[in-house]
Amino acid sequence: MDNDGIDAWFLDGFNPSNNVAMWSEDCAKLLFKLSNPQASIATFTVAGFVRRNLNNNGFTVKKVPGFGRKREMTVGIVNK
Repeated sequence: MDNDGIDAWFLDGFNPSNNVAMWSEDCAKLLFKLSNPQASIATFTVAGFVRRNLNNNGFTVKKVPGFGRKREMTVGIVNK
């Protein structure tokens, strides 16, 4: 199968209130468009609106335990 898309995303866009465009619904749509089927996604951001934007645009995401000082993080996959 020829895939020219992305297989894994790690989003490190800082605090959503300081970088609104990074966490917008338009960005979530673009991530989905550029992703291969079953691509993975992860970020230390756990803001509810970020998870909703990803869920509403083709991702299945959930909060999981984080690393280091980060208590939680968001992980998921693309549903194509």
